[in-house]
Amino acid sequence: MNNLKHFIFYIVISLLFVYNCKAEEGGNVYKFYVGTYTKEKSKGIYEYSLTPTGKLTFEGLAAKSSNPSFLTFAFNGNYLLAVNENEKGTVESFKVDNDTLIRISKCFSGGADPCHIFAGEKGDVLVSNYTSGTLGLLKLDDNGKLSGPVFIEDHNKAGEKAHVHFAEIVTGTDSVISADLGTNSLWFSMLKGDKLVASSQNELEMPENSGPRHLVKYKNRIYAVNEFANTVVLVKKRNHKYFVDTLFSTLPENFIGTSYSAEIYITRDGNFIYTSNRGHNSLSVFKVDKKSGYLKLIDNVPVQGDFPRNFALTPDEKFLVVANQKSDNLVVFSRDQDTGLLKFLSEIYSPVPVCVLFKINN
Repeated sequence: MNNLKHFIFYIVISLLFVYNCKAEEGGNVYKFYVGTYTKEKSKGIYEYSLTPTGKLTFEGLAAKSSNPSFLTFAFNGNYLLAVNENEKGTVESFKVDNDTLIRISKCFSGGADPCHIFAGEKGDVLVSNYTSGTLGLLKLDDNGKLSGPVFIEDHNKAGEKAHVHFAEIVTGTDSVISADLGTNSLWFSMLKGDKLVASSQNELEMPENSGPRHLVKYKNRIYAVNEFANTVVLVKKRNHKYFVDTLFSTLPENFIGTSYSAEIYITRDGNFIYTSNRGHNSLSVFKVDKKSGYLKLIDNVPVQGDFPRNFALTPDEKFLVVANQKSDNLVVFSRDQDTGLLKFLSEIYSPVPVCVLFKINN
């Protein structure tokens, strides 16, 4: 009888093990690329995968590249674009061929040290050049080849050094919004053919020493994360003109030390905003009041590493992966979609990671 019980127990345990393995195999495996700084340990753009249970796996070097510090997709994920953050800035395009990146083209970014790139639906590409304080407009053809820049928007003023860090074309329009740490302002332009033309409201100054770095837009509101002030600024529009409404700290009240905000993300439903804090080494979780647009800081989650420069959510927003630049690791959190709260799951080594980009089509 005892032998029979042992046999049944063994069979049950075996079936449970097989079931769990199959469940993991049957779920979504998320694949993503990681952009890096290549001065020492890294060789370029790497690929990783994430299982439904939160396990990270290194897939390999996807492409050799020099300081590919920011990545984006173009034309529904068929092409990947990468900046090369060097003194003579360049941008590269790659064809996404299953798990392989095939280099197609490379051209001048329109300035020095490009740190952000955005690809529009019609092949317009915006490149933010940090050190030169310029915004380059490039073109991407249907075959993934880059050309240009066809226009360079210069943010520098007399006695004021610009540092463009972000730009995007507002979905469904020709409006361009960019963030500039140097001028401490948001810039507004219109895309007209091969040019960027100043909007009627060309600039919106932030509160002193804010340092707007990145932004997200939800309906008629803008949320910009300020690198120097460690705040999120809510920008609203009234009578066709943007204005600063309110500031929200990304850090707990009792924090004493140096920290710099970096990335910002708003969920598709507009209910939660996340930011990263380099120094405090945390992710800030905000609950959004949909009526007023105001934010409530509900958590600061340790990133299990040092200097979280960038992070991204999986396409279904169930997981968040953060790139810790100075501790050489990627860390994954599960996300409660009702409360917005994050839970640490696992981590993996990655050489100087600074950008996470999930594949659109796995």
